[in-house]
Amino acid sequence: MSELAVKRMTLAEFLRWEDGTDARYELLAGFPVAMAPPAPAHGFLAARLCASIEVALRSRRPCMVQVEAGIARPDWDDTCYVADLAVTCKPPPYGDQLIRDPVLIVEILSPGTAMYDRQTKVADYRRIPSVQEILLIDSASIFAEVLRAKASGGSPRSSGVRRRRCRSPRSG
Repeated sequence: MSELAVKRMTLAEFLRWEDGTDARYELLAGFPVAMAPPAPAHGFLAARLCASIEVALRSRRPCMVQVEAGIARPDWDDTCYVADLAVTCKPPPYGDQLIRDPVLIVEILSPGTAMYDRQTKVADYRRIPSVQEILLIDSASIFAEVLRAKASGGSPRSSGVRRRRCRSPRSG
C-alpha cells in the first residue's frame, strides 16, 4: 500500500472516482490508498487459483469467481477492499463494481501486506454475512490457511482453521 489521497470519500464517491491513471486503489476509512502492482509470482498464483476455482464451480452455476474483486462490508460506507479472488453465487447486476454477497474470499499474502490482511481485512471479511470461507495463501512460505464458517451459521473463525503446506509451482 502506498500514499493516501487527500480527500475523504464515501464508498459511492470512491466507486465513481478516477485519478486518470491505471493505478489500483482500496478505500480505507474514507481515503483512497494506492496499491503496488503484485509480484509476478503473486499474479501467476492468482491466475492458477482462478482457473482451478472456475473448474470446481462448473457444476454450481450461477456461482462464479472474480479476480481483483471489490469487497465492502454492507454496514460500512467508507471502506472497500480489493480481494485477489472472490466467489459469489449471486452474480452482480451489470455495471456493479462490488461483489456484494461473496461466499469465498481469497487473499494471497505478500510480505508487505500479510499482517494488515490477517489483522484488518480478515476481521472485516468475517463480518460479511454471506462469507462462508476465507482462504489465505502465503506465497513466500507456500502455506495455505482456510477459515470456515460453522455449519450452524456464523462468520468464519480461527477455530475452524485448516493449515496445509502446498507444493511450489517451481517444484511441480
